[in-house]
Amino acid sequence: MIMELVATADAPAQARAAVNASLRGDPRADAALLATSEVVTNALLHGRLSREDVIELRLSDDGDRLRVEVLNRAAIGFSLDEATALHDGAAVENSSVGGWGLDIVGAVSSRWGVQRDGGRTLVWFEV
Repeated sequence: MIMELVATADAPAQARAAVNASLRGDPRADAALLATSEVVTNALLHGRLSREDVIELRLSDDGDRLRVEVLNRAAIGFSLDEATALHDGAAVENSSVGGWGLDIVGAVSSRWGVQRDGGRTLVWFEV
């Protein structure tokens, strides 16, 4: 599945609906829905996207692993090292209200990562 989402506040809900429809009855659906919501929200919050920008959501399943990719055209945001540090809890205080998204993605996925190429940022995870 490939879906384009307009970079608005509705994008996380639209992404969840698309993943939910694709994974109905799949035991990995809850983890995929939660991580998808976090990654799309991060693209909106940290990607400095405008309402004219598009976030691309990709879902692939080879039977053993489900991979979700969220691509935006912003080359700004966290580097992989910064994202990993956040995931490891190094940059988030226990009392922080926000900043837990990548911890959640790491907790519900078997692997995840960030790739940057030519002005685009791809965040992916596998469950």
